[in-house]
Amino acid sequence: WLAGVRRWLWLAIAVVAGVLAWSWLIAVEMDGRAGTLWHVAGYTHALVQLALAALAFALVPHVATRDADARPDWIAAAALAALALVAILMLEVTRTSATGWGLFACLAGLALLATAVLRAPVAAAAALAGLVALAAIAFWPGLKAQPEPRLMWDSVADFIRLPDNVTSFLWFAVMLSLVVLAAGAGRLWRGRDLTMSVAGLYALAAVVTPLLALILAYLRVTQFDRSIPFAGAAVALGAVFLFAANRFQATPAPHTDSQRLAAGAFGSGVAAAATLAFAVVAERGYLTAALAVVAATTALFAARHQLRLLRYVVVAIGLIVLARLAWDPRIMGADVGRTPVFNWLLIGYGLPALAFLAAGRILRPAGDDLAVRLCDGLGVLFAALLGFFQIRHALNGGDPLAPITGHVEQGLFATLGFGLSYVLSRADMMRGNVVFRFASLAFGVLSGLIAVFGLALLENPAFSNDPIGGGPLFSTLVLGYLLPAIVAGALARASRGVRPAWYVTGAAVAALGLLFAFVTLEVRHLFQGEHIGLFQLPATQPEVWSYSAAWLALGLAFLAYGIVRGVVEARLASAVLVVLAAVKVFAFDVAGLGGLWRALSLIFLGLVLMGIGLVYQRLIFARPAAPTPSTGG
Repeated sequence: WLAGVRRWLWLAIAVVAGVLAWSWLIAVEMDGRAGTLWHVAGYTHALVQLALAALAFALVPHVATRDADARPDWIAAAALAALALVAILMLEVTRTSATGWGLFACLAGLALLATAVLRAPVAAAAALAGLVALAAIAFWPGLKAQPEPRLMWDSVADFIRLPDNVTSFLWFAVMLSLVVLAAGAGRLWRGRDLTMSVAGLYALAAVVTPLLALILAYLRVTQFDRSIPFAGAAVALGAVFLFAANRFQATPAPHTDSQRLAAGAFGSGVAAAATLAFAVVAERGYLTAALAVVAATTALFAARHQLRLLRYVVVAIGLIVLARLAWDPRIMGADVGRTPVFNWLLIGYGLPALAFLAAGRILRPAGDDLAVRLCDGLGVLFAALLGFFQIRHALNGGDPLAPITGHVEQGLFATLGFGLSYVLSRADMMRGNVVFRFASLAFGVLSGLIAVFGLALLENPAFSNDPIGGGPLFSTLVLGYLLPAIVAGALARASRGVRPAWYVTGAAVAALGLLFAFVTLEVRHLFQGEHIGLFQLPATQPEVWSYSAAWLALGLAFLAYGIVRGVVEARLASAVLVVLAAVKVFAFDVAGLGGLWRALSLIFLGLVLMGIGLVYQRLIFARPAAPTPSTGG
């Protein structure tokens, strides 16, 4: 009292420190004693000190403070926090054999709650009351067997044992947490002029306390098992939050900052309660899909009612989903059904992709902030994972986790990456989306790496001797090499002028290189059949000649395309192929082939070179004709 009158902060700190020291000494004597006298003494000490602190630090100093002028009194909040810790200490040391344990928990929580309701500057006491309530739920006496050790650390599992009297425990948890909710909501309803910081403390106590109480009760009663009743309780709590949010949103205009904050906080509670309801009943990837749907509905609620706080809730849900993906991207596991495309992967990856892309689209009109970009990024990521696992599922007999791959799978991966890059580039040009812009670049680079290492080196059937399915023309090489080459070419054409030069050049080179690989491997497949391993099967003379003819023909095709479309990369690739064929003819065919095949190589090379020279002379290097001088009349 003297510290408050004379404004001696050092004395106030000394008083609180003395109370803490004395409480610790009492707790030491209480711990392990079977009698109730020490327990009653400890409870009385904690309640008396809490009442004195509330009176001296909160009730008297702020008796004339109006809501509009209230600012958080952090010194008073610290003093009350110290006394709340004393109450929690008493609950912990007497949780196994105390009479009046529950009554003390209720009185300590109510004392803090009353202080917060009566004096706005110490609104933090409402959150402290919630903390005492949560401690009481965690320390509920009469504990039974410990959960399975594999579920958590022993120190944590000690507080999540099954309570002795489950019915009383649940009633205690429900009533204590709902009282905190009602007090916080009621004070927000009365405090139209509350400052944002004070209103935030009331909202924190009203929303977080019942949510955490429900989680603790679920963990202790079910021991991590699925539970329909607890899912129903979460839905009921969400309905209470929704009612409160609508009431604050429906108040007559003009809405104050505290009312908008309250509506946003309870709207966030709706999303959290819905997430909890899904969490206690869902398994495998269904929880991830449910969280994505909750993010989309929260975004819709935020946009409709212009509640900026809910945008941060969407961010929180997105970060949870991102952490889940980082922990294990295999959301649905291996047992996802045998039907290609129409399987459980659509739920695990397709539904979150649609939900997050929709959430980003809904939130964008109000600003391109972190919530929008995170939703866009997660939507793109889930779409890519859906395509990846659907390809794996279709090519591995329904097992997306099979430890094998091949040129068809690698080719489809490259096609998927180039295709996503193309789609995202078009979407970025229409909307100016920075996430789509960087994602398109990333998918393009990743697909280029797949083309180089996956298709050209590691899974190239010419090196691995893996079988090629299909006939000479319509074979698996079409899916592995021709299809990604076409998509990469389309990407290069669409990116010209809107993406960096190195990116356009890289996409064009990837397309041309894949086309060259396709033609070369098709020639090998035409002569050798299913297996085309270079180190297993020798090449015949017609096959050796066919390589020269195919490369020259492909060079002519590249040249024609480069001239018609004005693509420099295609003309350079044509020159490279012609030089490669010429080197092959003079260095290998002349010495390695005999008779007719040697002559055909030289004749065909000569014809191609003359044709290319004529094309360059007439179309590329041709000088414009001089204008004809006009004759005078």
